Amino acid sequence: MVVFKDHEIVAEVAAGRATYARWAPATGPGSIFDLASLSKPLVTALTTAAMCAMEMISLDVPVSLYFHPVNPFFEKVTIRHLLLHSSGLPAYRPFFNLLAVQPDEARRACLIKQILASSAEAAPGKKMVYSDLGFMLLGAIIEKISSLRLDMAWSKMVKEPLEIKELFFAAALEKGCRIATVVPTEYCPIRKRIVWGEVHDLNCWVLGGVAGHAGIFGTARGVAQMLMAILEMLKTGGRGDGVIPSKLLRLFLTPVQAQDGSLKALGFDVPATRDSHAGNYFSPEHSVGHLGFTGTSFWLDIKKGVGMVLLTNRTFPSASEETQKALARFRPYIHDLAWNALSC
Repeated sequence: MVVFKDHEIVAEVAAGRATYARWAPATGPGSIFDLASLSKPLVTALTTAAMCAMEMISLDVPVSLYFHPVNPFFEKVTIRHLLLHSSGLPAYRPFFNLLAVQPDEARRACLIKQILASSAEAAPGKKMVYSDLGFMLLGAIIEKISSLRLDMAWSKMVKEPLEIKELFFAAALEKGCRIATVVPTEYCPIRKRIVWGEVHDLNCWVLGGVAGHAGIFGTARGVAQMLMAILEMLKTGGRGDGVIPSKLLRLFLTPVQAQDGSLKALGFDVPATRDSHAGNYFSPEHSVGHLGFTGTSFWLDIKKGVGMVLLTNRTFPSASEETQKALARFRPYIHDLAWNALSC
């Protein structure tokens, strides 16, 4: 776990081992976790914001502009809807079953075809339903506009300008990253092996470890560095190519309410008013964050300049409702302890 205030890391704590085996390496500041859905805000949303700043994309253009789907539903779904999880698309579909039998080079096109054929579950803007499909589609739109794979577009427009060192996609783990520093996530019955150094999410895995909804790996310090960079951009207005101007970034971080009363920011989650995973001190008015299925999370109070990053591999050796509930109890507890220690 990493806690920072006003651009300074004030606590960096690690506990436990990579697995339950006595010989397993202890976790530490350099431990690399599969960040899962933290990819949505830290990669896909920030890359979209950078492209908005460069006038490569607009929040209110319909998806149909890029893919010309047969389904007229997508003429009403905008980039903004995708970011807010208010597109009406379903939460999840096991596309990997179909994609796995396709040639590697055909899988991304096949995924888009399947998403565009998905039935809508609500009218765009009516309610917020957390959707992997929406962010898969948004990642594909980024790739289509930029003519770069999503990891390359993110690296060029966000990661490199902000000089973030300890965040990278799963694909980079195959290029020399020591497996000993990576924390495993789960025994996968589909792959019939422990997932260790490759992305946990199967829909992302069949796409080579790069997708709009998952795929990013990193350390707690790396996530904290990105959050501190967000605070710096809000303060300075952004510098350099691909860095997001403060006015635009603030738009992405401002809570938006759907017709059903749900609250989210553009690509980011907002603390719940009751029983929040963020605990009792991150205010819904000034804070954003996100959770990852593998047991990862971050929260950032923009007004107070306080951020907390908690990375676990709660899915090891297998994901269960019990571990999910246990982590849901632990997160607010540890966040509140950290806030009380900060005395702010």
